[in-house]
Amino acid sequence: MLRRTVFALMLIIVVVTPVAMGHFHVLVPQEYEQWSARRGRPVACRLVWGHGYEHIWMDATRPAELTAIAPDGQRVDLLANLKPTKVRAADGKDYAAFEFAYTPAMRGDHTLALKAALLWDDKDEVFLQDYAKSVLHVQDKINWDCRAGHAFELVPLTRPYGLQRGHVMRMLVLHEGKPLAGCLVEFEKLQPTIPDASKLPGEEFITFEARSDVNGIVAFGLHDEGWFALTAIHETDTKIDRDGHTGPLVERATFWIHVAPRTGIE
Repeated sequence: MLRRTVFALMLIIVVVTPVAMGHFHVLVPQEYEQWSARRGRPVACRLVWGHGYEHIWMDATRPAELTAIAPDGQRVDLLANLKPTKVRAADGKDYAAFEFAYTPAMRGDHTLALKAALLWDDKDEVFLQDYAKSVLHVQDKINWDCRAGHAFELVPLTRPYGLQRGHVMRMLVLHEGKPLAGCLVEFEKLQPTIPDASKLPGEEFITFEARSDVNGIVAFGLHDEGWFALTAIHETDTKIDRDGHTGPLVERATFWIHVAPRTGIE
């Protein structure tokens, strides 16, 4: 997918009921293996929307907010940096996406935080409010558990980089700043290239699911290398009437983590 220049911080996916598996905002660096950077050096990133495992992409819309949060909490608005681009999907067609560059000004962990524009989902007849986050590691481990302040977000309890196959990733699900128990969370890999459709596994081996415990915590074992999206899904009681559509609001929060190849230390 994207010629192996996929995103290293990609943003979000959530699903509805019945779950619309695996479509999310990808917010990561263009170079698939890039999860770290150096101070003062720009990092090229992309924002794509669709099914990251199968590379079934859809046209991405301009987000409502796109912010970089530095290790000291300072925020940089990145909306003006967005440039339209295209991404090639498994069907051979090109779809609308965005690219941008971010230059970290200090050492530490920089959080990319996105709030998508409100979207109407024809299939499930719901409005989707998506959020997405990813962390760019810059030479020092500072503030990797940053809270973006989104109405719905995932906060890492395990450092979201420097991970390897066999490790466990723990996340805290927050709604309006409070832990949310019983929330469905999906876990899915972003494939580096377009997979062979004839060799795709069943859906149960593409998108994994768990629910947050009474403290709002969810955990997944890491079975493979690469970029993975954890997406929490919250079906609200809010009804929205807009642009000729009426339906409930579903909030989804995606967090991207990177799992590195084994170092040889078992």
